[in-house]
Amino acid sequence: MISVRAAQAHDSDRLLEWRNDPATVAASLNATTVDERDHTRWLSEVLADPARVLYIGEQGATDPVPVGMCRFDLDRERTSAEVSINLAPAQRGRRLSRPLLEAAIAQLSIDQPNVLALSATIRSDNTPSRMLFSSAGFLLKEEDKGVERYVRALG
Repeated sequence: MISVRAAQAHDSDRLLEWRNDPATVAASLNATTVDERDHTRWLSEVLADPARVLYIGEQGATDPVPVGMCRFDLDRERTSAEVSINLAPAQRGRRLSRPLLEAAIAQLSIDQPNVLALSATIRSDNTPSRMLFSSAGFLLKEEDKGVERYVRALG
């Protein structure tokens, strides 16, 4: 079972490692690595911004193992959010992305009950993410220049 918790500043090194993993970079809309200074600044901004929610997914009760992260960027009215997910490289291939995504959505529904819709923007060639979001009830809404946008209603 996967549980999620709010990310904290001490997660910075782990998040940077996950972000700069070659498979993550290859699948990202922004297919470049991030340096430590820029990442530290980004994480500080995310943690301070009430319109951004960043969760760390963990598996195990007694000695939880971090398995990935899920971020939600809320719109101005805080009724919808763009979701981004990344599994820890060591956890890939273990069918954890869907449980992580569902745990994060469940927690978001508690923390931000006014969010009624989610969206995900995915590169068309990122088959694992397309399959994940489709299996989690997200519907393809539009496709343009190699990028697809999926949506899911909540509630």
